[in-house]
Amino acid sequence: MKQIIITLIAWTAIVLNASATAQNPEVLMWNGQKYNLMAEPLLGCEEMDSLLGEWGSEWEATSSWRNYEGYWEIVDSVLYLNYVKVNGDTIYARDIPVLKPYCTNGMAKATWVTSSFKITSGKIVYPDTGFYTTSYEHEDQVEMKDGVIVSMKHTENKRLIYSTWEKRKAFESFLEDLGRELRRRFPKVRNYIGAEVWYRDYDSTMMPTSVEIVFPKKTRNRDYNRRGLSRNVKNVVREKLAKYVLEHKVFDLYYVKGQIWQGQCMAHINIPQ
Repeated sequence: MKQIIITLIAWTAIVLNASATAQNPEVLMWNGQKYNLMAEPLLGCEEMDSLLGEWGSEWEATSSWRNYEGYWEIVDSVLYLNYVKVNGDTIYARDIPVLKPYCTNGMAKATWVTSSFKITSGKIVYPDTGFYTTSYEHEDQVEMKDGVIVSMKHTENKRLIYSTWEKRKAFESFLEDLGRELRRRFPKVRNYIGAEVWYRDYDSTMMPTSVEIVFPKKTRNRDYNRRGLSRNVKNVVREKLAKYVLEHKVFDLYYVKGQIWQGQCMAHINIPQ
């Protein structure tokens, strides 16, 4: 049998490049525990090309362009395909003719897999629209050769600050009040101010202890502060924003892959006429 050398992470970038929708992961059982397999190992099996194309031509959900879900197992560090589900039907590996040469004890030994891929469990920490880039609480990066695990690296992720709906609504009210105050104090201020708000410096619990305010002139989606802002206006905005955000923890904050990472950072201040 011809062995195919593959990189699972690259598959999704090539095959699903036309999609901007996060894909449902495959299912993996290992030592009695259920995991998400953030890759599509069957794409590397040359003998499966025709069948995968047939399944994929009938897709109905953008969260599963491939239109099937593989159920895998790791036994004694070896990866096996147990079965796949296609349009509600369960098809066991032993019943797929092209996989019979790979089968032992009713499952297909994935000897075509020489690659690195991610398996995850727990709650979603950061939902991403990338193909298999969503971050979970517990993640393992697995290196595999000829279907056998050769190394693993474990990572713990968590959301440090959660921006709830109540927090966002309260922040919107604060920004409206700030806009009115700026109009009273600075009658010539322009009608819109955009500010980036970044957490800075962290204590032992990874909570931010300071905030940096930046006034961009332009971003990819919108022009900001094109006519410039006076130093006095900037100072007021910095003082008010920094104090509020630090006290109320408005923006999401994550600990992912060993690094602290912030989500949304923009504060939009509309100045009333």
